[in-house]
Amino acid sequence: MTRPLRPGVPIFRGSDVTRFLHKYEILAAFTSTDHSGSQAVTMFQYCCVEGSDVRDTVVMMRGYVK
Repeated sequence: MTRPLRPGVPIFRGSDVTRFLHKYEILAAFTSTDHSGSQAVTMFQYCCVEGSDVRDTVVMMRGYVK
């Protein structure tokens, strides 16, 4: 997965989650050598607006913790 906050990396701002996830999954598939997907999951929080409730919520989700 490419580093967050670079041109072309989607940033989730709290709305239109379907569109964001579609872009994020495509980017992760084309830029990652981690075939388990764990790197894409780890990097997800950094593609959410910093300091937002969205980022905090994602990190606290049971699926993210696993």
